[in-house]
Amino acid sequence: MVRIFISATIVFFLLSGLKTSVLANKLNDIIEVNLLQGWREDNGTHISGLEIILAPGWKTYWRYPGDTGIPPQFDFSNSYDLKVLRVMYPVPKFTWEDGFRSIGYHNSVIFPIIIQTNSAEVPTLNGKVDLGICKDVCIPASFTFSSNLLPIYAKDHKIENSIRNLPERGREKITCYFTPVKDGLRISLSIPLLDQEIQNVIIELENPNSSVETPKINRIGNQFKISANIITATGGPISVKRSEVVTTIFSDTVTSEFKGCYPP
Repeated sequence: MVRIFISATIVFFLLSGLKTSVLANKLNDIIEVNLLQGWREDNGTHISGLEIILAPGWKTYWRYPGDTGIPPQFDFSNSYDLKVLRVMYPVPKFTWEDGFRSIGYHNSVIFPIIIQTNSAEVPTLNGKVDLGICKDVCIPASFTFSSNLLPIYAKDHKIENSIRNLPERGREKITCYFTPVKDGLRISLSIPLLDQEIQNVIIELENPNSSVETPKINRIGNQFKISANIITATGGPISVKRSEVVTTIFSDTVTSEFKGCYPP
């Protein structure tokens, strides 16, 4: 395990009465970041993990933070002899604060990292991670790390547990259509009735210049109807492909992720 110390300029907003200098000095008391070495699969794939441990009362965010918050941003471009295939996000928790939806993690989280090694040599994972942590204040923090990934074949149970907490792949067929609204589009989804009642829905798009408001959920007959407005910062035209729509549905016992949607 590699212990990572934050080594970047810290910016503060939504400040309380605490002074920035006091908060900066206590940052290492708020967050601990560890790179878990993980293990090597027989096909050369390496499973690693980034562990975030937070002080009581603090939280960090999912890949889509909700109405407010800072999503994690990962950069592994300076790594040697490997390719990071994807970073995986365990199922988050929802909280509501002053009418705004927040999506993320309290206490701790492990992000599994799926890596393809390029040779029999020991590859080096060099990374930079930007994320937000919040309590009474919100702190955008950056940190870097570097570690050789040794060919260890014993699995790390902490990473395995995090992988077991990933959203399942949705099996039902979701249909969608779009209608114009002021400053954007409205997306309307239909999904066959599930065994569980839907508690929350997140709709994501690959278009970085757009965002999706908190969806509305209605049960009509044997269908769940989900709708939300898609907006841009400029209010300009929006182009959305059905294949780029990612819908994550949260019920009492299951979280399912659906990639793409079909015409009605």
